[in-house]
Amino acid sequence: MKKIRNILWLIIVCLPNLVSSQNCNCDSNFIWLKNTFEKNDAGFQFVIDKKGSAEYKKHNKLFAEKIKTAKNFNECITFMQEWLRFFRKEHLGIYSLKKDSIASENMPEWKLLTIDTLEFKKYLDTKKEIDLEGFWKSGGNFYIKKIADYFIGFDAEFPHKPIMKIVMTNDSSYATIIYENLISKYFKVEFANENLVLFDKKPALVRLYPLLNENYANFLNSKPYFEKLNTKTCYLRIPSFDFDLIQMIDSVIFTNQKTITKTKNMMIDLRYNSGGSDGCWWGLMPFIYTNPYRTKNCYYKSTELNNQYYKKFSGDNFFAILNNNLENFVKNGNDYLVNSLDKIYKYPQNVAIIVNKYCASSVEAFLLVAKQSKKVKIFGTVTAGSLDFANVNSVVSPCDEFVLYYATSKDVDLENFPIDNIGIQPDFYLDKEIPEYEWVEYITKILNNDF
Repeated sequence: MKKIRNILWLIIVCLPNLVSSQNCNCDSNFIWLKNTFEKNDAGFQFVIDKKGSAEYKKHNKLFAEKIKTAKNFNECITFMQEWLRFFRKEHLGIYSLKKDSIASENMPEWKLLTIDTLEFKKYLDTKKEIDLEGFWKSGGNFYIKKIADYFIGFDAEFPHKPIMKIVMTNDSSYATIIYENLISKYFKVEFANENLVLFDKKPALVRLYPLLNENYANFLNSKPYFEKLNTKTCYLRIPSFDFDLIQMIDSVIFTNQKTITKTKNMMIDLRYNSGGSDGCWWGLMPFIYTNPYRTKNCYYKSTELNNQYYKKFSGDNFFAILNNNLENFVKNGNDYLVNSLDKIYKYPQNVAIIVNKYCASSVEAFLLVAKQSKKVKIFGTVTAGSLDFANVNSVVSPCDEFVLYYATSKDVDLENFPIDNIGIQPDFYLDKEIPEYEWVEYITKILNNDF
């Protein structure tokens, strides 16, 4: 009898896993994605109100059919990512947690390929099309060669050793990269220019051949750094506002505080910084502060899932208010907050903030505050436009195959002052005839009146 009870206990314990594994297909993943997003995303209803329910129904019908045609997990991920684009470009997406079937072989065919580097360079000298083929720098140096309908990366030190396979989508805007260990990752791929490639809007590859230009290599540095450009100007580069960099950013600022406050001009280079945490720029405020400044609040979408995320940083009182207002938007405090500091530094007198179209999210929040300072001018191009819906939460799919990330809050002044798909305009627009690697030199001349 005891043995039978043990068997029954094993069946009861294992049954949910058996059911779960049976439902781990593209159709069930899509249903979970759609339901979770509709219920929890702060921008869902806003888009439906703008585009209309009829358009959304057509969109769902189209992708319900597409999902049925998915041949493997990567295709499924691609279709689901495309479905999400109906709503917005930023603060929304999915990424894989599993090895795809195309990367699960013991020794995939691509890992047996080799490259003749001399012949490949001769081929590159005659090639006119600009794509991923070439000699690249990213941590180490490597060659990327197109074979059939995919790209293979070869280690420059060991050319007979393939280290990655890159499979592009039909429109070449996304890629699945399968690494040596057969783990695959899904990226948005974009050429910032013919020498610089971005993965998910972050600098990833600098072309070394045939278009050698080391000036772009600096963008691969993922850590903040400071330097004195001349007696009148200092330079601070912050490539990311990622939460994990807060201490490093604050450390660089603290270490160089005396230099900053004794130098007439300061440059803050935020190009290719796609955002992260507002806490990363708080340490910059004393150097640009000239007068009280206003910051905007937001509405939080209260759901059981979102409130578990809010619990990490909200007080007990606000957490209770959220739980008492499920399925509603809740605001914590006034629409606007007036902030002031005790001290105004004489130096720097002029602060140039450098941005480009890849600057988004918390960078744009910083710019809205910085523009209120009499010291600050923004140089570069219009920013990405990704601030209206924020406070991103991540949730793992029931089958532990992918992660959905989405926005849980919306801006209080969304109707009157939207940023999404518009961006923030610079005070000094730097046009395409000024190469980006010359921007710092160009701005230095303006700050120093050297023209």
